[in-house]
Amino acid sequence: MILKMRYRYHAIFMVGALMIAYCGQLWGHAKDQSYLYLRIYQDHIEGTVETTYKDLNLAMGTDLKRGMKLDDLGSLLPAIQEYIRQGVSIRSSQGDHRIRFVEPRLMEAKLGVFLKSDFVLENVGTIPDALDVTYDLIFDQDPTHQAFLVIRHHWPSGIIDNEGKPYASFGPDQRTATMLLPEGGKAKGVWKLFKMGMQHVLTGIDHILFVLAAIVPFILLGRPPLPTEAQHPDSLSDKAILWIALFALGLIPGFVLGASGSLPLGAPLVEGAIALSIGVLAWSRLKNLSGGAMYALLIIAGLFHGLGFASVLLGKNLRGEYMGESMLGFSLGILGGVVAIMLLFYVVSRVLQSRPGYQNWIRYFLYLCLAISVYWLIERAFGIDLLIDTYIGKAFGKVFGIFHSH
Repeated sequence: MILKMRYRYHAIFMVGALMIAYCGQLWGHAKDQSYLYLRIYQDHIEGTVETTYKDLNLAMGTDLKRGMKLDDLGSLLPAIQEYIRQGVSIRSSQGDHRIRFVEPRLMEAKLGVFLKSDFVLENVGTIPDALDVTYDLIFDQDPTHQAFLVIRHHWPSGIIDNEGKPYASFGPDQRTATMLLPEGGKAKGVWKLFKMGMQHVLTGIDHILFVLAAIVPFILLGRPPLPTEAQHPDSLSDKAILWIALFALGLIPGFVLGASGSLPLGAPLVEGAIALSIGVLAWSRLKNLSGGAMYALLIIAGLFHGLGFASVLLGKNLRGEYMGESMLGFSLGILGGVVAIMLLFYVVSRVLQSRPGYQNWIRYFLYLCLAISVYWLIERAFGIDLLIDTYIGKAFGKVFGIFHSH
């Protein structure tokens, strides 16, 4: 009895640890705020100024309204860009860095419409150690306005796709800031990608279900996983390790080919194949498929999961820098996430296997995987939103704190 309670506490502890590890501080867009994002790469610096239509109307006397697209802004865009250029200045030891605007974007939000004024800094020879930033927009018209300087990307510092941690804030009484860029090495960048890879696995329901569908019949050590599989526990463990190795055999080349752009497949095909792999694997377990057919299934499934992971990595706007190190960190994080899922379920399984009817619960889980697979396949392959997935995803995201409020 004491041993059973200990396993329960271990399971609760591990679930709680995973949630705490990935529930970061929630920070996002808020009322009466604007933002200056900087993305520092090896040979150039990009940035974005985000302002709402409401704030621009207040500062410039324009009449921008929700529903207006970029084409509707027309002649107002040059005036808005000049207003930003006059209010935002960036300099370093190399001198003044003039803002050169590129194609702007719009972002619809509950707070209003944000105009994303993207730019590139000129006169950047080598990346400086520090940037002196002046931000003087909207404060004179609205003394309560706040603005934030955010380093969106700086690989050597381990800052990648950052939206939630501002570097400095601006206000009516504080319109300048000095941003220091440490030299750094590669360790922080690799570590950041490792955490991102692990987080993607631990918060991706499709990857979790696939791993569980593969290991659930094997990880309940001490009893045959399904009534027709009366094998010795050691052989079950060996087979589970073999299956994970075969999956990795397909995942690694898929990840490398996708991240390098050598195998450019469309998102609907890749995401649909990932959804299908869950159902096919669940069906194979229900039918006790084994041998060459099972091995081929695992390798092919690993290939498409690898392509899916690669698309996530490419979405981090790395611009091709430190790709080898990024792929290494991200792939190790994926492996760490898979191991974490296996260890967590192992602890939970030690409690479940003492319950009557546990084999039926395995079957129910596999049937559930089949149903979810068909549902996701329809959504992803045909671009149909069946709504239920949206609510499930939001609920899952709130549990792990991965959806920012913007």
